[in-house]
Amino acid sequence: MWKITITNPSSAIDVYLYATAVNIKDDKLLAEATSSVFTLPAGVKRVNASEISPIDVEKHSDEIEKTLDRFGTLPDGEYIICVNVVSLESNLIVGFDCQEVSVLTLTQPELLSPLNKEVVRDIFPVFNWLPAFAIPSGSIVTYSLVFAEVLERQTPEYALIANPPWYVENNIRNNLFRYPLGARPLIDGQRYAWKLLILVDGILLAESEVREFSFENISINVKERNEEIKQQLENELRESAAYDENDFNGYKNLNTNLSYFDLNSSELSSGLSKKNLYASADEMLPRSEIFLFHRNFTPFISPSEQKAFEFFASYSADYQYSNLQGIGSEIPRNFLNLRVDPTMVIYGVPLTFSLFYSTQQEDRFQNINSLAIFLDPGYLRKVGEDKAIERISELKNELSKKQAELESRKDNLSPEEIEKLNDEINAASDEIESIRKNPEKHLPGQQGFFSMFNTLGIGTNYPIYTKYTMNGSRVTGLNMELNPGWFYFAFAGWNNLDAVPNSAYGRNLFAGRIGVGAMDDSHFHITGMKGMDDQNSLTANQIPEGLAPQENVILGTDASINMFNNAFAIGGEVDASTFTRDVTSPELEDIPKIVNSIMTANISTQVDYAYEIFSSLNIIDSDTKLRGAYKYVGPGYISMGAPGLRRDVSGFDVKLNQILFNRVVNLSILFAREQNNLIAQNISTSTYHKYAFNIRMSFPNAPYLIIDYRPNYVSNDLKADSTKIENNAHVFSLMTGLNVFGDNIISSTNFVISYQSSSSNTTADDISLFNFTVSENVTFNFPLSLTGMLGFINYSPGDKTTLMLDFSTGYLFYNIWNNTVGINYAAESEVSKRTGIYFTSSVPVWEFGNLFVNLQHNIYREDFLVYGDRDETILRAGISKRI
Repeated sequence: MWKITITNPSSAIDVYLYATAVNIKDDKLLAEATSSVFTLPAGVKRVNASEISPIDVEKHSDEIEKTLDRFGTLPDGEYIICVNVVSLESNLIVGFDCQEVSVLTLTQPELLSPLNKEVVRDIFPVFNWLPAFAIPSGSIVTYSLVFAEVLERQTPEYALIANPPWYVENNIRNNLFRYPLGARPLIDGQRYAWKLLILVDGILLAESEVREFSFENISINVKERNEEIKQQLENELRESAAYDENDFNGYKNLNTNLSYFDLNSSELSSGLSKKNLYASADEMLPRSEIFLFHRNFTPFISPSEQKAFEFFASYSADYQYSNLQGIGSEIPRNFLNLRVDPTMVIYGVPLTFSLFYSTQQEDRFQNINSLAIFLDPGYLRKVGEDKAIERISELKNELSKKQAELESRKDNLSPEEIEKLNDEINAASDEIESIRKNPEKHLPGQQGFFSMFNTLGIGTNYPIYTKYTMNGSRVTGLNMELNPGWFYFAFAGWNNLDAVPNSAYGRNLFAGRIGVGAMDDSHFHITGMKGMDDQNSLTANQIPEGLAPQENVILGTDASINMFNNAFAIGGEVDASTFTRDVTSPELEDIPKIVNSIMTANISTQVDYAYEIFSSLNIIDSDTKLRGAYKYVGPGYISMGAPGLRRDVSGFDVKLNQILFNRVVNLSILFAREQNNLIAQNISTSTYHKYAFNIRMSFPNAPYLIIDYRPNYVSNDLKADSTKIENNAHVFSLMTGLNVFGDNIISSTNFVISYQSSSSNTTADDISLFNFTVSENVTFNFPLSLTGMLGFINYSPGDKTTLMLDFSTGYLFYNIWNNTVGINYAAESEVSKRTGIYFTSSVPVWEFGNLFVNLQHNIYREDFLVYGDRDETILRAGISKRI
């Protein structure tokens, strides 16, 4: 409103601006604002913020005050906004301009499938979501689906702003989309990030949160994948609510890239996910035949006898050539990815140097490349565990002796001597407990000092604090997390975003935490974060309409109390956000000096909050785990450290996990209810009901079985049939597999069924999809294997079907040279068909690493023109060495 140009045909005059906002529906004055006095010269004048600051704003209703202060806009509706130029001397209006303005605020869609961090095994993945609401009657809503590879140590949020999109689909009219047959096949083992853009009548109005999935080709390595899934299920079933005295890691066995609250998120794992999508220092190395070189990988060095200096090399380089650009893809046809991450162990302290370079870098995106040096806590943890075993054994012997002494001599000991022995017994027991929980904290010398750091990195880092403060942003600078005993301190900061002409200002971000207790135990932490754009990072001709420098300050706290040996826990976090949409906007009157000393507060500043509370119960004897949580995220809550949050939502969820039938069945149930339109800025309020039922079975010498069903419902509160909206989406999957060992062959079978649907009370865009896939692998006692896959997809409306076939044979020469050749075929009735042939080969090259080649040629033909016929050849080759 305040970025205006005034033409004065007469002489200079002292004036002020007076603005009003009137609701067209009832002709009611909602708000008015008066600027400071400034001199209007003759001719054309572009008014700047400093000249008219401060501005006095008067709001005439609580509703307007709430939406302006917390969300920075008027409620949805039609308004007349007028700006008057008033002469100071005569107090008469000497000029004015009025505009009719429509305000429309969309709720973010709810992403349903794939689940966050799910392993997708459908050859053509299906994306499913609940729609955005508060859409005017007669408007056309379309969605754009965007997803990109997650490379090296990136977070999904950063991958979508730094990497060229792997695939983009525009003008989606319904709420379910299947990856098209003509698009480039997904890479086995690769992580992907995805989100939706929501457009109304072609205008971008909202974005969804960001989700991540990884792709696993079900027809590759059937035997190994059956073994992995079976082992994962058995590990889950063996886990108990009871404390395992041999478990030194506690929560650290879980994905260390997740925050504490992510461990208790409102989603229920489908059972089709791997626990460690992010490789960590103590994760098993990926098999060479998978050709996966983009994981967040930290080499793990097995501790041995300490030396003054040790050096371990780890690297990969892979190159892709393609004769055509992929359909819907912005990935370059030809590119090189290079990863180098050697580790140096200096007097027992492991430091890893991490370099990632890709020729996919483009000026219109953030920096895809990264450079960092960081401490390897996995190494210190392993050293600590080894030493802890020795120390615990010594303490147990001492404990046994003192207990025996107390028992045999208690009649002859004085009360003081008995008390002393009891104190020594308790001290030994406490030390054992402390070592079990944090074995690395008890290391001597420099190893002991560096073991106090949970994180220590210089360069490109992705710090994670909590869900609503720091979670997903990249920081180039320093990232440290220090936890010596009860004291906790963390800091991350410096560069957050690079300046990108016509897209983004350069941004700095600083965050810190201080408190008591470790994140995975009882704790109380205070968090602060500040992000600020550099106004001088772009020139005037590089700033498009609508782009403004912003600033954000977060202050919050999170706490947890774990009791009864982790049988009961209660905790949560509360965070407040002040977000200035344009730091160049005019100032407001009566802003306290202390506020201005912390951040830039002006007429475009909004203030909102978010909180989440939870409670969990682990019943050891019955293997029962119960958790409940309530969250509230205000519509104006924004954190530069946690981009992609789903806002304007409140609700609760309850989860139950029960192990049954002598630990062979794992049953999980979830119910969640959520609501939006928290400050009544929309014309309607939507209510979401989400259910999830998951059962995982692993019987000895029998196929494993995973069944997952998720019905989701949403409706608004409008009564008229023309505006009432009810949507529901269903996601069902069943997966089973078995390896059968014979005298001369091993037969491995994997079977997957999935069904997804999206429907509404209007039935206009109802859609459903059924998928069936069976894979079979036969391995002989000589180095030959045969693999086949048969798949079928039925798509409604239209009753369209897709048939999928894949056959390959593999042979291992000289016990080191692995080769596979195969052919695949997919045909969608009356639409298109694709035939592909492929060849893969991998072989160790002395001590240099593992060399691989992957060549595929795809022939794509259409029955009617959509993308066009194409013959595509893709060559991938590279070399890698892992420690």
